[in-house]
Amino acid sequence: MNDHDHDPEDSPSAAAPEVVEEIHAAPDPLLAILVEAANKFDADIGLTLYVSGTVVSGILVSGKRFFELMADWLTAEGAQGLADSLARPIAELFRRPDAEPADDEHDGLSQPDYIHLRAAQVFTSGNDRPLPETLWRGRLSHVSGWSLGTMKAS
Repeated sequence: MNDHDHDPEDSPSAAAPEVVEEIHAAPDPLLAILVEAANKFDADIGLTLYVSGTVVSGILVSGKRFFELMADWLTAEGAQGLADSLARPIAELFRRPDAEPADDEHDGLSQPDYIHLRAAQVFTSGNDRPLPETLWRGRLSHVSGWSLGTMKAS
């Protein structure tokens, strides 16, 4: 068999995309701990994230706080109905009951899937100014790097 007779599915490059996706599917456990702390203690922490070649910098907030801020923003924009029917109920989902879950298999180590920032600025390549401050929500598994503190435009 020569080089021209091989099956493309047997080549290492055919499996490479799946392997890469699996490697990046798990978020950084230290970042997940920070997010969980923000969710549990409703703490605000300056954070800069590197996501798909873009820098996002802002204040890490709990999911509850994020959706409360979203409801306030929607109300200020004249969308009270959307604030009351969407954002405020979602914020309530983030409340933690005092009782432990009834599921005996739950180990208490579940990691959050999303990270929430307020006063977030998105810095794109080739642009000397960030996009206007906003609320920002992203998937933890898409963050490739992070640092404490926020960036400011020069």
